[in-house]
Amino acid sequence: SVAGCCMQLGEQVPRGAIEEMKKLTDQTQHKLEAKKRKLLQPAEEEASALQTEIN
Repeated sequence: SVAGCCMQLGEQVPRGAIEEMKKLTDQTQHKLEAKKRKLLQPAEEEASALQTEIN
């Protein structure tokens, strides 16, 4: 979770910020995950192509 990441970094997270994060809807989470997949896909394809060249 976002809050978990911040805590792991040892940052002080204001209570209001944590409450705001909790308000994120599933829809927002799905949108973020879709965006992340879209951003990662070209990198994964490039890595796959490089791996093919190495082999």
